[in-house]
Amino acid sequence: MRLNDRQIEAFRATVASGSVTAAAESLFVTQPAISRLLTDLEQDLGFALFERFGRGLRPTLQGRLLYEEVERSYVGLRAVRERAELIRSGRVGLLRVAAMPAFAETFAAPALGLLLKQAPEIGVELEVLNTTAIIDGVRRHRFDLGLAAPVFADPAVTWSVLRSASMEAVLPPDHPLSAAEQITATDLATHAVLALPSDSPYRLQLQTAVAHLADRAAHITGTVRTQASACEMIAAGCQALAIVDPCIAARYASRLLRKPLAFDLRSDLALCSAGDGWQAGISSFKSCLEACIRAATRDSASEEKNRPTAANRRRAPSDPKSSTEADGATRRQHY
Repeated sequence: MRLNDRQIEAFRATVASGSVTAAAESLFVTQPAISRLLTDLEQDLGFALFERFGRGLRPTLQGRLLYEEVERSYVGLRAVRERAELIRSGRVGLLRVAAMPAFAETFAAPALGLLLKQAPEIGVELEVLNTTAIIDGVRRHRFDLGLAAPVFADPAVTWSVLRSASMEAVLPPDHPLSAAEQITATDLATHAVLALPSDSPYRLQLQTAVAHLADRAAHITGTVRTQASACEMIAAGCQALAIVDPCIAARYASRLLRKPLAFDLRSDLALCSAGDGWQAGISSFKSCLEACIRAATRDSASEEKNRPTAANRRRAPSDPKSSTEADGATRRQHY
């Protein structure tokens, strides 16, 4: 089997672009040249790579399987090129970090900024992904570190919990629950809730706790990819609640009400790694991250202490059993 780099390049470009014409343009060659390379590649492999789809091409099952392998090879080659560029430019190393949306802007980005302030010769990359993709990327050595919720056990990665906090409810100032001292599981089963997607560990926590304590499902009326998006929607007038990390809630303290939950949902921030990688860079980043966590925790506590309480002062006396009865003695159980 005789395969060459030009054939693979033509194949990759055609899959990515969906047409021979676009592939030719991206590689600065003629359309007949791409067609000839693809024909030769199919003859060498012994199976068809594409089928006609409208005016373009789409890969066959065999073509998709081959493309996945080609992409993995190109990712490795790209990493080699990036490392070579760092060496050429005099930088000492590349630190690749992936973070969940809730932690990317609040912790990962500030920590990387602080790291670059201390060591501008370091190269950094930050990607925002869900927990499953982060663990997979760390296991496959695409990332040196991941910032995620430690909910999935994987023998190939190790976890180090850096911070654990109780999640909070945020809601608009004119919400029917604006005078409540705390938000109960029954409240979340009764009032509209904006929640993260079904693949989020936080949504699973929320659904499990509400089903257990209120004996019915959370009233989820909307799905958002990030906690900040939920806060923005509520701040724009959406009459709903969202359950968010306290540091996210602190960023919206001037626009939304923050309420503690009558039961405990945890927001654990943890580092996951595969036990190898650039140890000096990982250690430096961890120190910067811990400093950012301390600062964010102080800011969150300060916002909580100084938050307006006018809505609570307007509340009429109520039956103390009315809001907490459903939760009972299990209100502090962890999920």
